[in-house]
Amino acid sequence: PHRGDHPLLLAPTSSSANWLRLQLASATPATVTAIGSGCALGPAPQLATLAMPRLGEAAFAFDVGTLAPNAPTLLLLGLAEQALPLGAGCGLYVASPVGSVVGVATNGGQFRQPLPIPNDPTLAGVRIHAQAAVLAPAQSLFGTFTLTGALRVTIGD
Repeated sequence: PHRGDHPLLLAPTSSSANWLRLQLASATPATVTAIGSGCALGPAPQLATLAMPRLGEAAFAFDVGTLAPNAPTLLLLGLAEQALPLGAGCGLYVASPVGSVVGVATNGGQFRQPLPIPNDPTLAGVRIHAQAAVLAPAQSLFGTFTLTGALRVTIGD
């Protein structure tokens, strides 16, 4: 079964070796949805998640492919979504920010921010919106930074 599915096995009622398997769908499925597009001269940086956002998922993380080795990177997290035009076809998609993380990409142009999800049922259904900015003047439409598209992340059970 897929994680998030809850299998239920029922024992046979006769000497038959057949088992009945029922799949119960998750009450709150874990989802990751892309919002908008990135913004750069040429290929834009990409934002992805490692693992699905499920309760108790210790390996959950945001991963930014910056396309710029050793570049300072900002990851913005918010509780709401917006589509604020910044010009040149670029947009800011995160509203009601609740946190940000600043770090430096690796020599290979990757920035990863672990965000383990506790096994706390009150978090099921919580939505977090994320978007990253990368200091990369040579690739920037603004002369300073490039942007990823955003992700809407729903924590599932």
